Amino acid sequence: MLLPIGVGDPTQIPPGGIEDYSAARWMPDGKRIVFVGRRSGEGRRAYVQPLKGEPQPITEDEVALRGLPVSPDGKWLACTGFDGQMKLVPIEGGESRPVAGIEPGEVLIRWSGDGKSLFIYRPGELPTRVQRLTLESGEREPWMELVPSDPAGVSTIGQIRLTPDGKSCVYSFKRILSELYLVEGQV
Repeated sequence: MLLPIGVGDPTQIPPGGIEDYSAARWMPDGKRIVFVGRRSGEGRRAYVQPLKGEPQPITEDEVALRGLPVSPDGKWLACTGFDGQMKLVPIEGGESRPVAGIEPGEVLIRWSGDGKSLFIYRPGELPTRVQRLTLESGEREPWMELVPSDPAGVSTIGQIRLTPDGKSCVYSFKRILSELYLVEGQV
């Protein structure tokens, strides 16, 4: 369902047999969405859907969709399979290709604004090291290190959002604090 932010009526997007949606993102053209969905009896796959048309599968295998996986030109989807392998899938059809230089467990934050690199990180590390991975060569460059100004009790960095140039970001983190009491004497 598309809901207007001003005057107007909601618009129903045809479900096309999709029973479960997650991680929907706008395509750069603003006329289509990409999402992970599941049809009855099938696994979770990536789909692209025009606002007034039917969803078309992009992937054959089950995928997890994280970050902002559509390339700036709208031609590629970066997705991670449940095997942990990241690949680039052409949105208009064709052969997918593995992402050179990616290591198992690394997560995509976003494409660079020029579409030549991916910003990635490994969840669970503190400080969290964001790297820029050049797609053509597979070379990586340390980009930034994230740690809250007061790291006491921080167990993990959550979602990271970067600007297209990679110079600014916001992120969330999980903090667990507790107190220990020492009781002496008789209880």
